[in-house]
Amino acid sequence: MATDTIHQCPQCELRFAYRTELDDHRRADHEPDVRDDVPGPKPAAIVVPVDPFRPLTMAVSVAAVLARQAGLGVDIVTAPPYWLPHADLTSCVAEARGADAPWVGGEVLAATSDPAAAVVDHARRHGAPMVCMATRDRSPLGEVVLGSVSAGVVRSSPVPVLLVGPRVESFGPRVERIVACLDGSEIAARALPVAADLAAQIAAELVRLRVAASDEAATFPAPVQVEVVYDDSPARALARYGGDRGDTIIAMATRARGAIRRLVLGSVSRAVVHHAACPVLVVPVGA
Repeated sequence: MATDTIHQCPQCELRFAYRTELDDHRRADHEPDVRDDVPGPKPAAIVVPVDPFRPLTMAVSVAAVLARQAGLGVDIVTAPPYWLPHADLTSCVAEARGADAPWVGGEVLAATSDPAAAVVDHARRHGAPMVCMATRDRSPLGEVVLGSVSAGVVRSSPVPVLLVGPRVESFGPRVERIVACLDGSEIAARALPVAADLAAQIAAELVRLRVAASDEAATFPAPVQVEVVYDDSPARALARYGGDRGDTIIAMATRARGAIRRLVLGSVSRAVVHHAACPVLVVPVGA
């Protein structure tokens, strides 16, 4: 096994270079956890990157709900900077287990100067179906931003990324609705099959939604099986449609990979992530 991952015991915070060492330690020094020791292979897991300075985040709660509903695990990871002596994932692991995710793990990745690359590499090597992470609020200049780590993950992730924005304050016991945002473009259409597959996997309603300008209301033909709302601000309309019921995920496609982090998402997508009280599933180009 490669030693580029540090395995942290979620019960006492000791760290080990190899997973086998961690397993031996837990068998010898802790009561067995039935959810970690179930026979057979562990389920595929949603990767949840957390800030080593503020590990508790709504992304853990959202991922746990989705994982329980989809029969997936929750793989909580953090990539600390070189000068950080340790990171504690105990509270995050406990929260995800309390939500009854089928399997929960916690790993402190090797210290790095590029946490986004470390997270993406981890998700790729472990075959994760999704990454779920929190985003930052507005910048000091008032611009809607993702933050360097979340933007880096979105830019290069091989799988969809569920962004939990600053307005997401609570989430219910299950996801009931996936809203796929369409605007007639090929870019937007990339989100539809991802949204449809997720809705089918978790038995949720799939809504195909298009926003049209208010002055088109009299002439805009509503496409078959597509719900249309009229508003001059697409981001405002989408955030309002998503609501705050705690049971909805908005699905959108990202634009091409941007050399500048703020261009990874278009202006509408960035504004939706910032304003929506529900998580936003973005589908990167390579996903």
